[in-house]
Amino acid sequence: MGHFLRPVQFELAVRQDFLDQEASAECFRAQPLFRMPMSPVLEKLLVLQDRDAKRLGFDAQLKAIPRDITSTEQKISRESEIETARAEAKALE
Repeated sequence: MGHFLRPVQFELAVRQDFLDQEASAECFRAQPLFRMPMSPVLEKLLVLQDRDAKRLGFDAQLKAIPRDITSTEQKISRESEIETARAEAKALE
């Protein structure tokens, strides 16, 4: 008969196997032989790129505000209509 692991033992064995694979893969990751300093111009361009990406994200959020307001107003209107209908139904009872 074959050897079967209980579910908890199996889960622990799978986790340990995963950790073992990660540890062995770490050995093969290339490490730079030397580190060159980044050009100040390149560093400034990267900062500019990051700030520009954030600005574009803010612009998108600002453009979405009117649509969000309209959507919220519509939800409020529908909820108000539902409450009115409930009150009318209760009055008819």
